[in-house]
Amino acid sequence: MAEILPFKGIRYNLNKVGDLALVVSPPYDVISREEQENYYKLHPYNVIRLIFGKDLPGDTEEENKYTRAARYFQEWMSQHILVQDEQPAIYLYRQDYRLPHEEKEKSLTGFIALVHIDGATGNTIYPHEHTMPATVADRLNVVKACKADLSPLFALYSDTENQIRSILVSEMQAPPILRLKDLEEVHHQVWRIQNSEKIKEIQSKIKDKALVIADGHHRYEAAKLFRDYMWALDPHPSEFKPYNYVMMQLVAMEDEGLTIFPIHRLVRGLSNFKEDLFLKQLEQFFHIDAFKLDEKEKTAKVSFILNQLRTDSELRHRFLVYSGQNKVYCLTLKDLKTYEQIADLTLPEVLRNLDVNILQTLIFDYILEGKEKPLEIFYTREEGKALELIDTGQYQVAFLLSPTRVSQVVEVATLRKRMPPKSTYFYPKPLTGIVMNKISW
Repeated sequence: MAEILPFKGIRYNLNKVGDLALVVSPPYDVISREEQENYYKLHPYNVIRLIFGKDLPGDTEEENKYTRAARYFQEWMSQHILVQDEQPAIYLYRQDYRLPHEEKEKSLTGFIALVHIDGATGNTIYPHEHTMPATVADRLNVVKACKADLSPLFALYSDTENQIRSILVSEMQAPPILRLKDLEEVHHQVWRIQNSEKIKEIQSKIKDKALVIADGHHRYEAAKLFRDYMWALDPHPSEFKPYNYVMMQLVAMEDEGLTIFPIHRLVRGLSNFKEDLFLKQLEQFFHIDAFKLDEKEKTAKVSFILNQLRTDSELRHRFLVYSGQNKVYCLTLKDLKTYEQIADLTLPEVLRNLDVNILQTLIFDYILEGKEKPLEIFYTREEGKALELIDTGQYQVAFLLSPTRVSQVVEVATLRKRMPPKSTYFYPKPLTGIVMNKISW
């Protein structure tokens, strides 16, 4: 049973900060160190100082990025840089955007609420990706320091009959309480739903739904650990205490505005790597087609080929390989039977046959012998970035993938299985700083 609650959201005071676009950011895990620096420079009250602070020389246990985040958060609240709504609300959230290879604008509609964290036997919230302990610990430190949810998780639910969507759409008749365009040209609008009857209706419609985490796996694990931490400290713990809830943006998995980008892989540190020998090794598993790339329109051509793969009605297992010299190779798996001779047959079929697992099993582990010596892998969703890193010699070979489908994500998650890290990039992501939640007790 998915239990959601309205909450008194904390938002930036526009009279103090001016342009909201200057103080928000994407979620911490998609921000590079260079982008971190840019967000620091963008505005003295940018939320980056809370979610992804800098490590400074001389940092100690008493003075570090987490203690600074707590201090900033407290100061901004006391100075009314951040202000809290007086009444609890569910926050209706709409994002409008256009993809580079599509002319039609897309619109994603969801809502932000507090969601009860699963207990030891809970089966309402389903993650789909593995997490890394060091990253979970980092997110836990942020929550402990600020005692707040600073960025909403992103989760999916099923709404085949548009019951919840119809409620949300009806609320859009009123003017939004905020709107902005971010640095990626995505338009964001937020409305506040405070009518108790509408809130009860949404709560009733969502209560029997399973929630699949699209983005925010590390933050969800951190929220669970923080819940356990508070239970141990609280002399009167209760399921109704605020630390049992986490802030989430909930979106219908049927929403046509939902996009999943692939996350491409680049590898370096391969000794004696030779393209011709590598291609020969690939031939035992894949059909290989070569495409010559024009230097001036290289990225556009690769993006076009990938888009053709995405729209392949036969849904074959295909991806691109690029190791330089303006030539890209399209690999198509010959047959699943040959792959299954090497694959882990204990995995459910839907998980075993993901493109990311086929790549991992046949190429990274088997051909490149990644099980013997872990590979140095870089991840990016930008085709142009991948090509540039190969052409400049920073990496040796790039693997450009098609996106995982929503149906695959849901099926893997509901089996209580996990995909490899960086299997999906859901888009657009909820902005950090659009609304926050103070975890008080």
